[in-house]
Amino acid sequence: MAEGACERVPDGSAALSTRQEGLPAPHPRFNVPPQARRRKAQICMGDSDQHLKIAREKLSALQEAYRRHQHTVVGDLAIKVVEQLIEADAAGHGMHFGTHHERQGFANREYPHQITVAMRKIWFAYGDLGYDGTNGHRARLVMRHLKTFAQFLEKRLGRRIWNSTDS
Repeated sequence: MAEGACERVPDGSAALSTRQEGLPAPHPRFNVPPQARRRKAQICMGDSDQHLKIAREKLSALQEAYRRHQHTVVGDLAIKVVEQLIEADAAGHGMHFGTHHERQGFANREYPHQITVAMRKIWFAYGDLGYDGTNGHRARLVMRHLKTFAQFLEKRLGRRIWNSTDS
């Protein structure tokens, strides 16, 4: 595990690793005390609430970009919102992913087919909006698919994500 990465410690809580990969464990005198591990665990990305907070922040910026017709930003942020929402769901099950492939695998196993289709359409639109950022129709489709995805996860997580007054 790389230095600074989240890891599970024997008491089951997440903690920031002080160990570098390939090196021996640090001398006990230099180990992080349990109180500090718990404080650092609060900032680790294994927390569902933290992922939801990030997703909502990105969603807010995404909706503002959409209103301003900044379509390349819509493509970029939509992917980030999807990733954070998947991570929030997974964190509730004690999981964390480091790669797109792991996130997609989780979603493909856990979510209904129409939801994974919506995710893929967001992902493929990302490339189109990056190259043809003036495509308002494509951005509208991304927003529609993202709303479907967010509303599915609202039900699954029992938490509000998408404001009904939003785009």
